[in-house]
Amino acid sequence: MTPRLVVAEFRCSQDGDAELRKHLDRTLQEARAGAACLQATVWERPSERRYLFTTMWSDRDAVQRWVENEFHRTILMPGFRRWCTEGSFSEFMLETD
Repeated sequence: MTPRLVVAEFRCSQDGDAELRKHLDRTLQEARAGAACLQATVWERPSERRYLFTTMWSDRDAVQRWVENEFHRTILMPGFRRWCTEGSFSEFMLETD
């Protein structure tokens, strides 16, 4: 199994920023809840309403389980479509040199 790094970067509207902040703690708790999540961090640049989520997963199946997570599916993804003015996702496979 190859670990996966998933990077999600967002910029929120002013109203969206307030709403996203309500969900940050639970987002990290939900992501970290499974043993397959090796790391989950969020970096914030409040003055610009920018967020950078970095998560490390044990394998591709772990990433898929996060995508299918009820909180992620029903709260975060629909919310991001309303809260965010910019967004990008990247996924990297990490292998030993």
